[in-house]
Amino acid sequence: MLYTHPATNLILNGITRQIVIRLAKEHGLDVIEEPFPYEVLEHADEAFLTSTMVEVMPITEIEGEMNVTLPIGPITKKLKALFKEEAQ
Repeated sequence: MLYTHPATNLILNGITRQIVIRLAKEHGLDVIEEPFPYEVLEHADEAFLTSTMVEVMPITEIEGEMNVTLPIGPITKKLKALFKEEAQ
């Protein structure tokens, strides 16, 4: 399952984001677009961000109010590979 905040004035609905969401759905992932509190990241199995420059970039550490170390997980790896294929 892939969680993302909906595209609003807080989240840019970029082309990379749109493609990754489409690819996730096409490959059987449920995509939930709803706001979630920052604290949810403490319980995430993995996390990534998307942008034109980095495409799909794993997030391995979150520091600040919480300190979380995350693995580069299978969903991130799969979406990164699928995005690369799509771009070619």
